[in-house]
Amino acid sequence: MEDLTELRQRLRTQRPVPWEQLPDFALYMDQVLSYMDRQVIRFDEDDGLTSAMVNNYTKSGLVPRAAGKKYNREHLAYLTAICVLKRVMSTRDMDLLIKQELQGERSVADGYAAFCESLDKALNITADEMELLLDIREYQVGLFALLRGHTQLVVLETEEGVHAFTRAVHAFLPELSAPPEELAARLLYQISQQELTLKKLMKCSAPALQTLL
Repeated sequence: MEDLTELRQRLRTQRPVPWEQLPDFALYMDQVLSYMDRQVIRFDEDDGLTSAMVNNYTKSGLVPRAAGKKYNREHLAYLTAICVLKRVMSTRDMDLLIKQELQGERSVADGYAAFCESLDKALNITADEMELLLDIREYQVGLFALLRGHTQLVVLETEEGVHAFTRAVHAFLPELSAPPEELAARLLYQISQQELTLKKLMKCSAPALQTLL
């Protein structure tokens, strides 16, 4: 309970620094990795950024190449967005999203500001939902499994109805009541009928996830 309360507080308060506060001097790889640990919320020890990840993102074109092994403010902006998005999106999808956000004359600074604004709203919504369900033991267990990557879908029955969570969205169907075995069977049947792969399931919107219930 204390861990989840602390997590909820971090969701309320921990945010990437604004563009103006990003370092305006060059950083080496080890400095970048250390800095990124403070930029985004980590859910476990294996959730951090590594030099191998940075190199792979650079080779794939997702992050601009470093100048003489030194990384600047723009690199940190890209990596901040990637560290958040990589939990729910593939490298290809992240590349498409970032290019879409930066199309035209939009600068990296403006794109980063828009990303931080969207992230702030999403984290506050998540914290609000946690506050409503934090006293339910099953939810606590499911939330930790979800955030730490041990599972990709959590379904929870409460007195008000049924909640379904992926790492990206939350769906709620009020006044739905059924034995857990029936809910699980129904969900698996719908996933099978719609031929939802794990990748497709992670891309489900809240309304689409709700239809599975």
